[in-house]
Amino acid sequence: MKNLIRTFFAVIFFAGVSFGAGPAAFAAGDEGGQGGSNRTVDLSNIVVPVERDGELINYLFVSAVVTIASGYDHWGARESAHIIRDGILRAAHRNPVGLTGHPMELDEQKYLDIVRAVIEEQMGEGSVESIEILATDSQLVFIEG
Repeated sequence: MKNLIRTFFAVIFFAGVSFGAGPAAFAAGDEGGQGGSNRTVDLSNIVVPVERDGELINYLFVSAVVTIASGYDHWGARESAHIIRDGILRAAHRNPVGLTGHPMELDEQKYLDIVRAVIEEQMGEGSVESIEILATDSQLVFIEG
């Protein structure tokens, strides 16, 4: 019976220590278990058009994470992520982001420029600390280019 009681208190103690340490690290803005900052905005699976000679031939799915610069409202950016996504989509339709000669490949610099411009239009110049493209994909792999 004594061993059962000791085990019970040990479990409660270690559980309390584990749960107590987590929120303090996140509140300080440090990286947590996911490896991300609390100033990031997830822009996963944005669909951008692929054009060849001005004709729509496919779509690319682009996933990125944007880190909002210190001093800017990252919560506001998260709340307006749907507006940011729409702006990126509209800008990508005006300025295709496929590589010249290889439209099925993302021109990362063009895409980064579009994302930065859209966010800074919403939040102000210098509001983007960094943008990391995590993945690109396409549904129609049989299209050459």
